[in-house]
Amino acid sequence: MDIQQLCAVLQGCLSANQEERKAAEALLKQHELSKGHVPNLLRVAGEPTVNISVRQVASISFKQVAKKYWESEKENAPMLAADDKQLVRDNLLEAIIRAPHIIQSQLSEVMTTVVYCDYPQAWPGLLETVMAHLTSSDHGRMYGGLLVLRVLTRKYEFRDDEERAPLGPIINASFPVLLSLMQQLSADTSSSQQIAEFMKLICKIFWSATFMSVPDILLQQEQFSGWMMCFHQAMRRPLPWDQLRASLDDRRKWIWFKALKWVLHITYRLFNRYGEPRLCNAGSDQQFGQLFETHVSSQFLEDQLHVLHPLAAGQYLSPRVSNLALQYLTRAIELKGTYKQLKPHVDGLLNQVVLPLLCFDAEDAELWEEDPQEFVRKGYDVLEDMLGTKTAAGNFVSTLAQKKPKTHLPPLMARLVEVMNAHAAAVKAGNVPVELARQMDGAMLAIGSLSNTLKTREPYRSQLEAMLAAHVLPTFNSQHGHLRAKACWLAKEFADIQFSEGGSGAGPLFDTMLQAVINALHDSELPVRVEAVMALRSFVEELADVAPLKPVLAQLMDSIFKLMNEVENEELVFTLEVVVDKFGDDIAPYAVNLARNLTAAFWKYSGQADGEDEGDEDDQAAVAAYGCLKALNTLLDGVAEMKHLLPVLEEIILPIMAKCISSDGQDVLEDVLELLAYFTYFGELSPRLWSLWPQLHALVMDFGIDYWENILIPLDNFISRGTDVYLASSNPNYQESVFTMVQHTLAGDFEELNMISAVKLMEVVLQNCSGKVRVCSHTCPPNFILELSRVASQH
Repeated sequence: MDIQQLCAVLQGCLSANQEERKAAEALLKQHELSKGHVPNLLRVAGEPTVNISVRQVASISFKQVAKKYWESEKENAPMLAADDKQLVRDNLLEAIIRAPHIIQSQLSEVMTTVVYCDYPQAWPGLLETVMAHLTSSDHGRMYGGLLVLRVLTRKYEFRDDEERAPLGPIINASFPVLLSLMQQLSADTSSSQQIAEFMKLICKIFWSATFMSVPDILLQQEQFSGWMMCFHQAMRRPLPWDQLRASLDDRRKWIWFKALKWVLHITYRLFNRYGEPRLCNAGSDQQFGQLFETHVSSQFLEDQLHVLHPLAAGQYLSPRVSNLALQYLTRAIELKGTYKQLKPHVDGLLNQVVLPLLCFDAEDAELWEEDPQEFVRKGYDVLEDMLGTKTAAGNFVSTLAQKKPKTHLPPLMARLVEVMNAHAAAVKAGNVPVELARQMDGAMLAIGSLSNTLKTREPYRSQLEAMLAAHVLPTFNSQHGHLRAKACWLAKEFADIQFSEGGSGAGPLFDTMLQAVINALHDSELPVRVEAVMALRSFVEELADVAPLKPVLAQLMDSIFKLMNEVENEELVFTLEVVVDKFGDDIAPYAVNLARNLTAAFWKYSGQADGEDEGDEDDQAAVAAYGCLKALNTLLDGVAEMKHLLPVLEEIILPIMAKCISSDGQDVLEDVLELLAYFTYFGELSPRLWSLWPQLHALVMDFGIDYWENILIPLDNFISRGTDVYLASSNPNYQESVFTMVQHTLAGDFEELNMISAVKLMEVVLQNCSGKVRVCSHTCPPNFILELSRVASQH
């Protein structure tokens, strides 16, 4: 189709009429590999006279086709024509330069695809073209050049030395130009957002280019001093606070915060990696470390304090900026020279920045009220935890207490006790103001962060029980839900201490706190109930005697099941596993219901991990699915001797085994095979279980050779406990299956460690079927017997 026809089809993709829209999409798909189609999509996306919506559809279609057909790992797979690819390379950069941001972002993804596939072999002139744009006086061309340079450097960000060879010429050509541009931006005192955009992009290029090692060019005095000065000036640059919008979402996305974030990223990594020259690798790393320690380290520390100053003054600072600055200062505590410089600022930093950041704030309160499920998710999200301000503040406090306890722990604890006493007085008076409740939340979080130190150092260790009784227990009944949740969390942190009456996992105070946690399982607020379940796990792990909990076991299980239906959190599954393990035989009356709930949870989580959600949520769902399998194995371990339960449990769990004893279950295969091992050893060998044999065979013949040791156990159980079925069956022929698997293993190019399991399987057959099976039949050629004998003799 020509350009005019293509524009009409792209317009059809925007139609409100579903049939018209589907017809247009089908026509686009039909022409994906037609000669000239992809260059035409690029022309439409880059043409300013075309309707912006049509251009956007063109850019998205262009991106999808390029990703699909630019290069293929499979032989004889369809690919774009060489002439079309050359046309794209010739025109893509110009289109990126001219496009508005909404189109530019799509075209940049295509640039990433093309660069990763073609540079430098099929696109040797790209760097020269980019450098020409970087030295242009046209800001649009400069920005387009920076975008492509970022793609080029990012390609080699994580590569090893050999693969990073093309990065050297890129750095040597671009760094002097980038430094000059960065110096111009630093000298410009205007508050234009374009300055922040350029600074951010240059910093991202620097980050990728230096990720694995220090390039030689940075050891040149002019380059080293120039770059470090630019980072210093960026951290000291007055921000145009009048541009900061009221919306919290807009504030977090403010371009000046993004630019500052990348500067802090770089300075923290440089300090963390090169702040101690004696620990650096000999050569360029050590040289850079010495330059950094001598000329930069002290100044950058002052700059980090300056970055945090707005927080001390009551202004807003984005969480990521606060987090990175605090990470730098936390690392500074650990080094003698930087700690000496930081020491006079510590008290002010604690009182004006760190402790306030630990407090429950307005943003937390809004999320708690409007979306309690999201509040819970964020609280247990690994990425949120790593990037959040509360984590960074907690790490600062705990590192300070561990590294410099004599100097800083007494005044810090005095401040926390002051807050707790004020809260206790307000509780006694019958009214705890919101602000004081939030401060109390922060104080409890700080004490939890200090738990490892407080448990081991006097006089704090001997005062813990008094603190728990006077300040934590009463908070379980607070009018403020977030304090009730924090009480559960803090009780969990100290559940493992040695109590003066009762010792570990016992005594009046332990029992009282455990009862408070159990009561919190029925709290009206979802986040409180979740924290209560998490706390329950710690208390059950420490419990010296489970007898007092047996009467409420059904209630506990029911509470956990209900929460699993309300929120998706792998920690709930882990709590369930601990309860099952701790109560052993007592879990039997609940085994069937427990298996049903765990199976349902597994299917839910595994569905998400397979792609219904994206990114980090996939990983969390995969962990939760794995936790369900671990809990099911723990359950089977506890009830394996109860023969009457196994057929019912088998029926419930069999679909999981059938699904996962295949490439679909590769990530959890060991745990699934363990489930099968339990059923084949303790239960009746039902036809349902025998139906899984062909899948075990397929595993060995495909990718499962590394799991031979795990596969051997259920195969052994089938043969030794179901010998008659094994010998009599012709469809499938189990004897032939064994010989095929063994021969495949011994004849293949596999490690001898894997071959041992194959030999052991033959041993199982010989031991259980003596006189009933002829090993040296047509199924076992002489070379197979020789190989079997060789491996057997060695092991």
